[in-house]
Amino acid sequence: MNARKLQIIGGKTYAVTLPKNWVKEANITPKDVIFIEEKDSETLILKTSSSKEKEIDQVFLNTDNYKDNLAQAVFVSYYLGIETIIIYSKKGFDTKTKNMLKKAISQMSGTEIIYEDKNKIKIKTLLDHTKITINQIFFRISLIISELTDNLINSDFDTIENNENEIDRLYNLANKIILHSTKNYGIKRDESIKTPSLALPYFLIAKKLENIGDELYSIANIVKKEKGLIPKIKEPVTILREDIKIKVKHLITNKKTAILKDTAIQSGTLKDKISNIENIGLRIHFDRILKAINDIETEIINISFYEELMEKSII
Repeated sequence: MNARKLQIIGGKTYAVTLPKNWVKEANITPKDVIFIEEKDSETLILKTSSSKEKEIDQVFLNTDNYKDNLAQAVFVSYYLGIETIIIYSKKGFDTKTKNMLKKAISQMSGTEIIYEDKNKIKIKTLLDHTKITINQIFFRISLIISELTDNLINSDFDTIENNENEIDRLYNLANKIILHSTKNYGIKRDESIKTPSLALPYFLIAKKLENIGDELYSIANIVKKEKGLIPKIKEPVTILREDIKIKVKHLITNKKTAILKDTAIQSGTLKDKISNIENIGLRIHFDRILKAINDIETEIINISFYEELMEKSII
């Protein structure tokens, strides 16, 4: 291990010298670019331009190779930040495949079909995801969930499906941002995900918020057929809406874990209200929502605890 003293240049810029042998072996010269990757609060990784991760601009997907997994392959390509996804088939697309692709594309924010014929579909990502933060997405999802609960209470069933689809789009965009925050080269890391170790809790929070949207949609399908159930769900729906608001606000404002104790009363009240619901199908969906809310709280506590350890330089 080489030891170097930190120097200050011009009273503002911090600098360290590089080991001479490393510079020679890497074959770098003055004014060459060196990439610095922040791994955690005490670790930096230096890489030369020759070792810089290669960004993939486009990918070709043959429908014959993926069959029923084609949509998932398209999602993975989207998550990886590939700008152009070209899907082709020698036999030509059947109606089922085209509908499956268009449904998948509708759930990927900022993507459009820019070319289509019987053998090829070309998808382009037009949205610069580096301009959006994960906290902005979580806040937007919480607003849509709040609107979904209003839709339920007011029997506005026409809007519910659109809101649920929008949550799916934002969930996929969140996955893309979180994945790219574990990388550093050519990609702006999300300011909230300070280290790759925090990626998993953010992934899980995104998934749980998406699950809540799915469960509210399922509840809507039940009460749409039995509108007499709406008065019975008004109270638990209102409680869960406020609980989710508190938790997301806590996360995006970077509050400390102790504040989350105030939500325990609401969670307990929600559990009591759910137990009083006679319709078994409704009770199952509300139980799943309650579990997702509690899982979100657990991940927020994990994030807060991890950040406290980082601030104290324990990890």
